[in-house]
Amino acid sequence: GVTVVPGVAPADLKAIFEHSVSRYPAASGAFLQVAGIAVVYDASRDPGSRVVSLTLDDGSAIVSDGVVAAGAPAVHVVASSFIAAGGDGYDVLGRYPGRVQLPTSYEQSLTDYLTSLGTISADDARYAPDGPPRIVFREADQEEAPIALAEDDDDLTFTFDHDAEGWVVEVADLPADYDQEIYELAGGYRALPEGLQGGGIYVQGHNRSDDLFMYLKRQVGGLRPNTEYAVSISLDLATNVPPGLVGIGGSPGESVFVKAGASAVEPTTTVDSIGHLRMNIDKGNQSRGGEAMVVLGNVAHPDASRNAYAIKTLTNADAPLTVTTDGKGRLWLIVGTDSGFEGLTTLYYARIAYTLTEVAPPETQAPEAPEPADTGSGLSRSAAGGGMPAAWVAVVLAAGLAVLSFLARGGARRP
Repeated sequence: GVTVVPGVAPADLKAIFEHSVSRYPAASGAFLQVAGIAVVYDASRDPGSRVVSLTLDDGSAIVSDGVVAAGAPAVHVVASSFIAAGGDGYDVLGRYPGRVQLPTSYEQSLTDYLTSLGTISADDARYAPDGPPRIVFREADQEEAPIALAEDDDDLTFTFDHDAEGWVVEVADLPADYDQEIYELAGGYRALPEGLQGGGIYVQGHNRSDDLFMYLKRQVGGLRPNTEYAVSISLDLATNVPPGLVGIGGSPGESVFVKAGASAVEPTTTVDSIGHLRMNIDKGNQSRGGEAMVVLGNVAHPDASRNAYAIKTLTNADAPLTVTTDGKGRLWLIVGTDSGFEGLTTLYYARIAYTLTEVAPPETQAPEAPEPADTGSGLSRSAAGGGMPAAWVAVVLAAGLAVLSFLARGGARRP
């Protein structure tokens, strides 16, 4: 049979996947095959600490860098009734109340799903053979491969037609032990609200700590290593906040600042001296930008209202940010809202576009050769001394094209 286990906590979900891989590389009937979530394991670590990341298909991070992510949501788990009741060692699922057994078998569920799809076209992105993997085994100390750019492609556009396209939602500038009941954090891929077409990444949070930074991030590769790029960003936001409103700490529209940027290091949080989660990159604060992020504008839109979202486009095309790639030609892209409004903010990212333009190094001018000194004999001083006249040679080294390495995708595999 099939059973739904509602509201599984993020820490318990991590424990479930730790158990799944605890016997690896030995064969085990407890090893889980999954849908709706992607998991990265490092089997070189001790059992109980092998889960590197867990990410829902909507982009919500459950585990990041081996620890439960800030703002990670509870998840409804659908499993065979045997596993849901605690079988194969999944005791944590068996302890959850409110389990609901569905009046079907998992074989029939699969049959019904395939039947509902009808004919699947070969170009359906949801079922592409080279689509994102569900289960990845990482070698010791190996980093996850970034999504590579095509050769000579410096334009990246994400329209979220089917999913979050690799973007992950995270939060900062709040207590590490925040109360989810009052912060009301949520995020992930959703259909855009009524009146708008398509999908987007939804972000929600209630600022209870004077500041609240809600952000999306993802990595790209295939750029030139250790090279400066001018970064231009354009965003389409779906917002329901009109201008001119007054709120605690600031305006719900004009005091929620939209920022975007890039960094060679992964944007993440650390706990500061007062127990708050702070960014490890310089994003600035509220209306100020920083070294890694620029302010694009705010979320106020004259056509928006509480019950009607409107699309607002923001860009820094007139003032690109300059960022240097890491030694492997990679960058982390990051967009977010830095709020001074102490209330609830909800919005959708409907489109994110980046243009990465390599900054050409300044041309080096060859120094002019000095005029020969007059020795009074009609010869230059160097010739008189028996030497050759001085000559200047400028050597220009052209960097080779970066070689793109595409990671084979699909199913459990070792990169």
